Amino acid sequence: MILVNIIEVNNVLIVKITKIQNNMGIKINLLLGYGITDLIYNEDFIIDDSRINKSGYLMQNWLDKENYSIEGMNRLYEDKVMGDLYSPDAKIDRCIVHDWEFGLPNVLLIIPPEQYNNWKRRDNTLDYYLHESGCLNQNEGKYFPWFKELSHGIYPYGNYINIETNEHIDPYTLVEMKEFKNKIKYRSNLSCEELNQRMGFNKYQRAIPKSVVNICKYTELFNDENSIYDLKPMIYCYWS
Repeated sequence: MILVNIIEVNNVLIVKITKIQNNMGIKINLLLGYGITDLIYNEDFIIDDSRINKSGYLMQNWLDKENYSIEGMNRLYEDKVMGDLYSPDAKIDRCIVHDWEFGLPNVLLIIPPEQYNNWKRRDNTLDYYLHESGCLNQNEGKYFPWFKELSHGIYPYGNYINIETNEHIDPYTLVEMKEFKNKIKYRSNLSCEELNQRMGFNKYQRAIPKSVVNICKYTELFNDENSIYDLKPMIYCYWS
């Protein structure tokens, strides 16, 4: 399988073509969550990315991964209220999705535990027909894995968060804020970096659900916790 990834750097489009080994399954998996799509891996499909903690969850064997649990995370962060809202089927190994064998080895996706039953579907009849019709993927009838980054946040978590007040801000609210009146005159889908640059300060971050932040910290997923806020809202589809 050939993976074509197009990125823009300093207004220049760079095309990266990668040949990957990909097995094909017969059951469709459709997921919504927060992820990164440029995970670096070696020729053996082992993660070799400076952002990923080599002692953390993602690099451990399956026996060690069994030591992690939603209950353990809730105890650590004393998040009983949020824990009561978690989907009953949510598990750490189900909420952290990195399937190099059937999915894309460059994609890492994290599903909020409270949304697990809503944001992950497998072997769903509706998804088969949506996929066949081309509604889910422009490559009609092609059973290759794919992803799409969203230019906006995912309800009910919003687009941005004010790190000074912990307030979630959506694009409609942004254009009504007094401090934005002379800066932005349209509905904004700006990145946090562009947003802060245009506003002249650094107090907005991409809105990431608290439960996703907790999972990343609990599993020591990244070397730098700031990498958590590089996760982007996205749709991910693969067959297994």
